[in-house]
Amino acid sequence: MIKHILKQIWTQRAVNALLWGELFLVTIFIWYIVDYLFVTANTFYTPTGFNIEHTYKIRLDELPSESNEYISLNKDKASSSEAFMTAINRIRNYAGVEAVSLSHAAYPYDGSESDNNFLKDTASVNMQVRRVTPDFFRVFKVTTPQGDIEPLVSAIAQEKSIVISKDAETEFMGNNRSAIGKTLTSIAKDSTKYRVGGVTTFMRRSDFNKTYPSSIFLYAFLFCFLLNMLSAGIPAWKASRTNIVNALNDK
Repeated sequence: MIKHILKQIWTQRAVNALLWGELFLVTIFIWYIVDYLFVTANTFYTPTGFNIEHTYKIRLDELPSESNEYISLNKDKASSSEAFMTAINRIRNYAGVEAVSLSHAAYPYDGSESDNNFLKDTASVNMQVRRVTPDFFRVFKVTTPQGDIEPLVSAIAQEKSIVISKDAETEFMGNNRSAIGKTLTSIAKDSTKYRVGGVTTFMRRSDFNKTYPSSIFLYAFLFCFLLNMLSAGIPAWKASRTNIVNALNDK
């Protein structure tokens, strides 16, 4: 019976062109919706890579000399830096403070970004650059893929040492290969060479920054294809198991 139905569909393919076109448009429409839902679900369940609970952002700056609150102490740049570090140390030593970090274009939800290309052999990868002090990993609970923090703190404290994310390591090295100990060259004016001292988990820029594997498009398409096959196949299967004479008598 199914063979007969398929043969009849093929014989009337010209007549059913509009039906096939409608089925194609419906597939594309459903594919768009399913893909959006798949991406949204993947974004929701993907860890951000950081934790901002019980963290505070403090902005320190100098008042302009025109300000009514400005106090002239005849300080040079060195003494201004010392005053700045004194303020940082006082915050660090305040009761209840676990860690204090200085950063530039680095903290979560920061609107400003800095990026640079890094080269390893012939592989060039554009990465977001976060300039931080070692306590950055303690403040935002950024960890290695194994869940450790202190190895990252020790790694970033070393001279000419950088810490990269897991996805950057994969781009440089491929799957299941470590980048720790490898040398990356900054493609900038100075072409500085850095040693990879540590690797973090993937760190998103915000909760809503969408990241997803390219295979998710294929999964969405296969889901839509299966859905359409079921919507067309189940009625055809039911029809093939129905006795036409009995069906007409039932009418």
